[in-house]
Amino acid sequence: MTGDGAPCKQHVRTGDEARLDRFPIPVVHEGDGGPHVNTWGVIVARTPDGRWTNWSISRIMMIDGRHMTGLVLPGRHLGMIWREWEAIGQPMPYALFQGGDPGAAVVGGMTVPTEVDEGAYLGALPGRPVDVVKYETNDLEVPASAEVVIEGHLSATRDAVEGPFAEFHG
Repeated sequence: MTGDGAPCKQHVRTGDEARLDRFPIPVVHEGDGGPHVNTWGVIVARTPDGRWTNWSISRIMMIDGRHMTGLVLPGRHLGMIWREWEAIGQPMPYALFQGGDPGAAVVGGMTVPTEVDEGAYLGALPGRPVDVVKYETNDLEVPASAEVVIEGHLSATRDAVEGPFAEFHG
């Protein structure tokens, strides 16, 4: 599948049209801190020097139509990459994709060794690379089978709170 034929390329919105409140975003549990854009989609992030691309799953809560906040834990891969961006004082580009090959979410939720590319790991399982497309505002690639992609930048400062969100532990 090439870029233009990818499901996530069928309805691209940019500028003022790129708003989160165009999507039906649920409050999943009574008492949650807000509607959660992501609980099972995969976040793609890359170190500033490009040596490591990571796919991971993390909760993301909508603040308003243009802003989100998420759980970025320091000891997890996404947190490690964010710290590198924080150290140079620049926001971290990311792409959040949802839908498509269910293996992407499974691999994004696994703990593979640090600096192992989950996209390459997923491709190694069936013995063929994952078909990817470059997205619109940064050089990150997402699976061509993705249905929804949200792109943005994660602030180099901690400036919003995520949650609460009801988890299996209460």
